[in-house]
Amino acid sequence: MAHRYPIRHLPPAGLLSRVMLAASLGLAAPVLHAQQGADADTPPAYRGPAPVSAFGSGPIFVPVQPNTPNRFSLPETTVKDLQQAMKTRLVSSEELVQMYLARIAAFDDAGPRLNAYLAVNPQAAAIARAKDQARFLPGTTVGPLYGVPVALKDIVDTVDQPTTGGAVGMAGSVPTRDAFITRKLREAGAVILGKLTLTEFANFVTSGMPGGYSSLGGYGFNPYNPVVLPGGDGRPLLSPAGSSSGSGIAAAANLAALTIGTETSGSILSPANANGIVGIKPTVGLVSRDGIIPITADQDTAGPMTRTVADAALLLGVISGFDPADPATAACQTPGRCFSDYTQFLNPGALAGARILVPPFPANRTAQMNAAIALMEAAGATVVRRPTALTGVTAPGILNYGQKRDVNAYLDRLPETWPIQSLADLIAFNNANAAIALRYGQTQFIASNALDISPGSADTLTYIANRDLGFAQSRTSIDGTMDGPDGLRGTADDYDAVVYSGAGSAGLWARAGYPSVVVPLAFVEQDAAQIPTGISFAGRAFGEPKIIALAYAFEQINRGRRAPASAPALPTDTVLRGDVNGDRAVNNLDLAIVTARVGETATGPYDKADIDGNGRITRNDVAALRALCSTKACAAPAAPTGAAR
Repeated sequence: MAHRYPIRHLPPAGLLSRVMLAASLGLAAPVLHAQQGADADTPPAYRGPAPVSAFGSGPIFVPVQPNTPNRFSLPETTVKDLQQAMKTRLVSSEELVQMYLARIAAFDDAGPRLNAYLAVNPQAAAIARAKDQARFLPGTTVGPLYGVPVALKDIVDTVDQPTTGGAVGMAGSVPTRDAFITRKLREAGAVILGKLTLTEFANFVTSGMPGGYSSLGGYGFNPYNPVVLPGGDGRPLLSPAGSSSGSGIAAAANLAALTIGTETSGSILSPANANGIVGIKPTVGLVSRDGIIPITADQDTAGPMTRTVADAALLLGVISGFDPADPATAACQTPGRCFSDYTQFLNPGALAGARILVPPFPANRTAQMNAAIALMEAAGATVVRRPTALTGVTAPGILNYGQKRDVNAYLDRLPETWPIQSLADLIAFNNANAAIALRYGQTQFIASNALDISPGSADTLTYIANRDLGFAQSRTSIDGTMDGPDGLRGTADDYDAVVYSGAGSAGLWARAGYPSVVVPLAFVEQDAAQIPTGISFAGRAFGEPKIIALAYAFEQINRGRRAPASAPALPTDTVLRGDVNGDRAVNNLDLAIVTARVGETATGPYDKADIDGNGRITRNDVAALRALCSTKACAAPAAPTGAAR
């Protein structure tokens, strides 16, 4: 389980373990029973009549229709699958939360101890329960993420949970308001499941900090080989990469439906690549950074980290858009730059006629990249291999200056009672608690804090010059390359994307603020384990529609995603329609319960005994359950105890 340290100024609530949270939610371990009968794995579809709601003039739920699926399995499920299961009352949002909590307990706190979460949300189940009760009520807006459990990198503000950046000095820091993207997620109906670990303060505390390490959370482990480096300092043998390590781990191991990461340079793309998932690093200005612990506003962005391109596109549409608190998003007020729905660009045939440029790739990825190129060509793309890398940036970096300016601005929005109000305060806290706060030092913090960020200072003038030169060099390099051999934009020889092995686009594209999408490509052997490797599609500013389309088309023909063996399916991952008592089988015990309740009004839209969904428990439900039953005992008619109504 994630580490918790007793720091003197922290409130006790910041030290709650997930065991205590689970207990407070009443999440006792379920009693599991094996299904019986040859047809246990394939329960038949409900074939009864389409019922009419008995809950008044407007239905409070969608009644179960004939031939509706009756089995739900959590691992690798998509948002589309989740919404279908909730809409048809097969599974509730509260059940989903509990199922994910069971996986977190099994694989994050125990088993391989992946350590993706810093904290789960103690209110998640209650929030989900309220959404379940409201889902089918007239007037309820069911957004694209309604009832879907989403986990956030613990750098994104949540008004109901601490936001720590993984730093012990920030443990217990509860913001006064949600980040802009948190509000957007809640408005779309999402249930915030918890806060995910990361490389501390977005991997800009010091030099040499291992990916996925933080002083508050310890080490996160890549689920594809979750073992400690032999003879090391406790770090993993296979890095989960960073800084959005927890987001990558949780998505890969099916510990959340969707996750959010952030990137300054590689912090979405690298962990997505390392953990075998999809990551979208958006154009800077597409997604607001308000309420997100920063490195620098010049390059920072948040983005989706998911198991499929379709889910990533859906999530990107939810979080994108103009925010008056973030001037960079003013670009979204220009039509055609930002969209609320990126799923409209999911085109399985997008590679046909596309022009793709592939710069040199590492020698140890030759076989995988050659195979990818062959697939793209077979799908109708023209692939041009570039013999040299794109022109790089010679301008010095600007992260230290930006960090002092923007971290100070972030801390300034915290309550005045919070003892850390500046980067200098955080440095001082770390020095006073060095044994737990400074395992790897804080050289970057110190370098950033030493700069003079006052207007007109020498450091400010140097920063402006380096920032502007870096933008010019990176954008000229990318735009000029994508304009094709004739150097003219909008002509037939333009490239639709530059395609890299893994997260190869991270550095240059991050400096420009341009978008990239990484998707799983293949598996390679390393340290006697099969580990994932990806491929990234990089494009022009606000070119997300094009690169999402290309990444989706490639994903559909390649199918490079494979769930990690360290986090297999649990018995609690499966839900069957008709399993009234929750023993993971449909049998005569369930039949007896439903029979005994004939004549009762359903307790709500997700009453398991209301099989046909008409709002009352009737003989139709008894008949429907008998059809679903996985044991011969259910075939015998059962005497009802009440009349059907």
